[in-house]
Amino acid sequence: MRSRFQGSVGIGLLASLAVFAMDGQAEAQGLAEQRYELARRLRHFEQSWDKHPDKARRLAALPSLKGAVRSFFSFRLGTAMRHLDEARLSLDSDSKSWSASLKAAQSAKFTLAQRITGTTATVQFQIARAYGGKAAFSKGLVFRATVRTRTQGKILWRLKRALPLTLGAKHKFKLGNLPEGDHVLRLVIFEEKKELGVHDQTLSVIKSLKSRSEALKAATARLGKGTDKASLALQLALIKSLQAGKTQETDIPASLFMKRMEALITPGTKVLTSGQHWMSLIKKGSSPQVVRLQIPENQTKSVPLVLALHGAGGSENMFFDTYGAGAIARLCEQRGWILVAPRLGFGRRVNLDQILSGLKGRANIDNRQIFVVGHSMGAGVACQLLSSSPKAIKAAALISGGRGLKASDDLLNIAMYFAAGSEDFGRSSTKGSYSSIKGKNPRRCLYEEFENIEHLVIVQEALPKAFKFFDMEFQAKSLRGNKASKKSRKARLY
Repeated sequence: MRSRFQGSVGIGLLASLAVFAMDGQAEAQGLAEQRYELARRLRHFEQSWDKHPDKARRLAALPSLKGAVRSFFSFRLGTAMRHLDEARLSLDSDSKSWSASLKAAQSAKFTLAQRITGTTATVQFQIARAYGGKAAFSKGLVFRATVRTRTQGKILWRLKRALPLTLGAKHKFKLGNLPEGDHVLRLVIFEEKKELGVHDQTLSVIKSLKSRSEALKAATARLGKGTDKASLALQLALIKSLQAGKTQETDIPASLFMKRMEALITPGTKVLTSGQHWMSLIKKGSSPQVVRLQIPENQTKSVPLVLALHGAGGSENMFFDTYGAGAIARLCEQRGWILVAPRLGFGRRVNLDQILSGLKGRANIDNRQIFVVGHSMGAGVACQLLSSSPKAIKAAALISGGRGLKASDDLLNIAMYFAAGSEDFGRSSTKGSYSSIKGKNPRRCLYEEFENIEHLVIVQEALPKAFKFFDMEFQAKSLRGNKASKKSRKARLY
């Protein structure tokens, strides 16, 4: 039996290899579609995890969760999907009640030929298995389909009758005139009227896509070198790949992209609208930094920025789509804070100055209130940032990862929260990072361990605690400015 230390080192090495193999090469290796299916299943599992706080159910899901992590870092993505589905089912019911039809329905996938259509809409997809071999689906399995609005769930189109779930079958439907926007194609699998699985995917309806894309491409050529041009090129490349039927690792709101790109080239427009954006931030002498960010409503004053650093094998989409089905985006939205998730590659550090300068004039950031969250590999990257730019960071949450920190006066001014699960292979590195600094900063340094939690769900469990920690530090700013009372000062003793 391997020791905890040996397991941590082995998986850490695989994690590094995963980043190298997946960063920028997923599409070439045919992994993009698998990563999309994996992320979709992970979101479904995380949603079920929140719905089932029962300790016994969560313990039943633990072996499958560990299997999912091991499979992911050893590039067996199909097996990782199966483990995630089993973990979700374990939250819902006892494994003895899982029928062959239920397990078959979980393994199904629907691959869209195109994720963008015109206002006279059509949709085309093929049915396959995401894992589990090439055996035919049982004859009793059927599916129904609808297209719904993303926000209100209003049904825009409905398939008139159920159709057999047939392996390898291709289907094409005319949807009629749909309103422009990013909608949800929902495919539901049934057996004898019992729902066994739900598949939601984004289908974007865009009017005059060709002419609008050509206008944007022409505008790109007129822009000088910089963030605007790089961001426009990034989003146009994504639109082009979606037109060609290529699956990205996440659902791309292509209609929203078009509107945001057209706003970007409007003279005098610099400030980003509220909501989510994908950008490529440019700084002379540095590589482009791709980020996904969220801007709050009513930016009338400067607000804190949360920098979210993902784990190995992930991307800038991970904090927005997973880690609690995008929990950090909701936590930032509730507070009216800006969220930025940069894309991390193999051995890449975060250039905070590049991010701040790239967003200057576009987002109203309070540079004195910058909070950092890092998971696994991202926690190690966060430690590098804390060491290189300690004066820039207000507080940090290092979750299931990290490295030794060398204390300095500036570093000791940063409030730090460390979290790991008792079943987490990153626990030892987290405790090591915490131990390197705790004696020098005991009042503003907290370690928390979550019982029976492993590497995959630790972020989901720890984020609410991390943000309460950030809240205390954010509130402490105003308390210090107003000569806080003795009682208020005691409240800051973490």
